[in-house]
Amino acid sequence: MRRYCPSCQPIVTAQRHARWSHAVSALEWPLFITLTIPNSEDPESLRFIRKKWTSFRRRKIIADQVKGGIATFEVTNKGNGWHPHLHAIIDCEWLSIHTPKPRPFDTKAVVKQKCQLAHAELSTQWADMIGTDEAIVWAHRVYGDQAINEVLKYAAKGSDLIDSPQPIAPMLRVISSTRTLSGFGSLYPLPNPDHQEGPLIACEKCGAEKSYLPESIIQFIIGPTSPAVYGRTVKPNHT
Repeated sequence: MRRYCPSCQPIVTAQRHARWSHAVSALEWPLFITLTIPNSEDPESLRFIRKKWTSFRRRKIIADQVKGGIATFEVTNKGNGWHPHLHAIIDCEWLSIHTPKPRPFDTKAVVKQKCQLAHAELSTQWADMIGTDEAIVWAHRVYGDQAINEVLKYAAKGSDLIDSPQPIAPMLRVISSTRTLSGFGSLYPLPNPDHQEGPLIACEKCGAEKSYLPESIIQFIIGPTSPAVYGRTVKPNHT
């Protein structure tokens, strides 16, 4: 199975959900972050951002503030070169070293100011890590399936690769030889779903009781494809 193949991508996404979604949903303080680097014509830029993320996790802002999480590396191309970026869900109550976290009696204005300062600190730290004067980053609190869908999707959309003005073979080789999804901290090693408390849900067809994909995830993966092809029964993970 190839992570950049349009036919394989729904299967890759389903496998990732079956393996990771139970652990991500159990995070106490889920925070969704996106880290970017400048566009480049060099396919090795995907390996570059992965290497820098590994080093960034050793910095105080991550090492002291984040319990763990899962990160995925994605690459797009809109005509201005390859754009590798990182999406992650991290277990973090407050992502800042120098700005104190909001308190219950803080006004909305004070909370907004603290969030802006924390965002600026993250941007400055990441820019220093990748060797640029500034960097575009995002961070916001998330709950539910939306952020999980974003983090657990494939590394590159087939349409982005096909429409790329740059030769795609070098990037395909980089994607094929680069790990584009990894857990760290409390999500490494990955907790076993069979050890989670609560009742197991059996598949209506085979009766297996394992982790499963919710209907919302199935629809996100298959999109407008006819239910008659895929069926509406949620299939469990048999691995």
